[in-house]
Amino acid sequence: MPEEGSLYFPRVQHYRELLDSLPMDAYTHGCILHPELTLDSMIPAYATTRIRSQIANTESELKKLAQEHPELSEAYLTKQKQIKSKIRDHDNLNYLKKILCELENVLDQVETELQRRVEETPGQFKISYFYTCTLFCVPFLIARGQTRK
Repeated sequence: MPEEGSLYFPRVQHYRELLDSLPMDAYTHGCILHPELTLDSMIPAYATTRIRSQIANTESELKKLAQEHPELSEAYLTKQKQIKSKIRDHDNLNYLKKILCELENVLDQVETELQRRVEETPGQFKISYFYTCTLFCVPFLIARGQTRK
């Protein structure tokens, strides 16, 4: 991270916050639950079924724990509702397409910033010490351009 007050600090801070705000769990779960969103998916065919059964098992386990421990019932049921809501979002194709489009926009912004940095400081390595691992790992973790619209 560049020193606070330097020319690069606000730019790096902005992109760190932008990348940290991405819903990585939604990308992961969404691509497992809907491998058709990716080209050349390396996710085994049984993974989707397995994940869905684990989700159902988790929900029933939380219900069971709520019945066994009435004093913690509210906490268990709240957790169950949170998981169910999150997974429902991650299983929603429209939501997934929306966040994948947003991801594409974010990655475009990062690429533009990196190019700007190269132009401002010619001769330096494209990713200098000002850029964190987060700034250049996200594109490698997500097969950019591999999503279907």
